[in-house]
Amino acid sequence: EIYVQESGEHVINAAGEMHLERCLRDLKDMFAPIPLEISPPIVSFKETIIQAGTPIRCRTRGKVCTMTMHAKPLPKQIVEFLEQNRNNISSIFRKNTEYKSSPRFKDFQAKMLDVFVSVGWTKEFEKIWSFGPKKCGPNILFNCSDYSNTQYWKSICVTDDATKLSRFRDDEDGFVASEVQEDLDALSDDEHWKLSLLQSLDFSITNGFQLATAAGPLCEEPLSGVAFFIDSLEITRVPDEELNKYGPFKGQIMPTICQGLRDSFNSGIPHLVEPYYSCLLQVPSKWFGDATSVLLGRRAKICNEQFLEGTDICMIDANVPVVESFGFAPEIMRKTSGAARTQLQFSHWAILEEDPNWKPTTEDEQEEFGSNADARGDNVARMLVDDIRKRKGLHVEEKLIEHADKQRTLSKKK
Repeated sequence: EIYVQESGEHVINAAGEMHLERCLRDLKDMFAPIPLEISPPIVSFKETIIQAGTPIRCRTRGKVCTMTMHAKPLPKQIVEFLEQNRNNISSIFRKNTEYKSSPRFKDFQAKMLDVFVSVGWTKEFEKIWSFGPKKCGPNILFNCSDYSNTQYWKSICVTDDATKLSRFRDDEDGFVASEVQEDLDALSDDEHWKLSLLQSLDFSITNGFQLATAAGPLCEEPLSGVAFFIDSLEITRVPDEELNKYGPFKGQIMPTICQGLRDSFNSGIPHLVEPYYSCLLQVPSKWFGDATSVLLGRRAKICNEQFLEGTDICMIDANVPVVESFGFAPEIMRKTSGAARTQLQFSHWAILEEDPNWKPTTEDEQEEFGSNADARGDNVARMLVDDIRKRKGLHVEEKLIEHADKQRTLSKKK
């Protein structure tokens, strides 16, 4: 697969290192007789949190809209279900009544409800607002504000004008629409003004959520397995001329909700999620120690070791991080004098145990490392985050000179 980034760079997606090398060789020798500037291989990462964050309060510049939100990890069962049903989730946002009335879609609704019920998230299921990124990712925005139980919330979920479907009430469209119209007629002028403004903000809030989940605060990688909750949404009545004082009000909502979600994510101890290869290694017993040292040097996790009956061949099953797999085959062939045989296949995603924002807190840690957390030197997550930020041209907090000596010039005595 080949696609062009916004910067103009052409990106080649390959199945592995050898596949990528062959594609580049064919591109140089056969298809592109021009000089090429090739960057080092790029590995995709994800960002997530491991505990619930603290509530974050944010508001627009004109103080018209005030929102409170927090983030917490999604249960593993829900994340796996969302990853396996991306196509079905994306179809929720299509205005295709035939598909939504099909048995396939009804079956998907029932399975999704069963997954939420199995992890004790039944109430949260009724509050789903949007999925992200790209409206089909493994992150969910929940509406837990006061107006989530109003007729307005039902209307945005089931009417023909809606672009989202969270409560799945297709069979009640007509009933709900007429019920909403009756409630609208009974509202006061102030309540009707706030309700009309809320209806216009639905698109801005969900798009702010899409922006926040598409590029996380650690290193602008997509988020995974994060649930965002809008706890409160307050609207203050202002004169119409002051509503757009700081620019279009819809434009104010989108960056405000995006920054608020990023702040709530940061309060939940962010971690990197990296991809892993499943490595199947065959090596003679006399080279077993050398092969193991190569695997451990690349942060591999050995899952199983066994000898083939009647031979001296050892089978090693391990999980190797994709970012550490480049140059793996040549190195292990060199260490084992060409006796090893390797096979790499994509396996899964896993959370890095190291905290990229770790800082010394206890007295022993401060005594050993001081106030500089980088002095520890073995925080793999921090190094990966810094490398990604450098590649993307983002700010990196680092010291060019750690321990400098004052320069002095000794004059010769005459």
